[in-house]
Amino acid sequence: MLLNIDTQGGLAIKKIFPHAKLIGLLPPSRKEQERRLRQRGGLTKAEVQTRLAETKKERECLFRFYDIRFINRDLESTIKKIKNFILRHKRKLPPS
Repeated sequence: MLLNIDTQGGLAIKKIFPHAKLIGLLPPSRKEQERRLRQRGGLTKAEVQTRLAETKKERECLFRFYDIRFINRDLESTIKKIKNFILRHKRKLPPS
């Protein structure tokens, strides 16, 4: 199962399913992250600033608790890396 959730959700899943593999995605830089947030639209300037302030805690969580992290410079390349990680580890999971 693949879930797209925030870091708090990832930690909650890991608590219930200790064998779960947590994959973190990071932007290439803070500047790029801000650009992506603004490009999505639908967020006020204050909301963008709040989201950026939260990223420090999220990054710390990714580096402390997640099994692997990928820097998302290019979507297609990042998808391939995630797919390879999943394929390498799916054989190591306990049977359900």
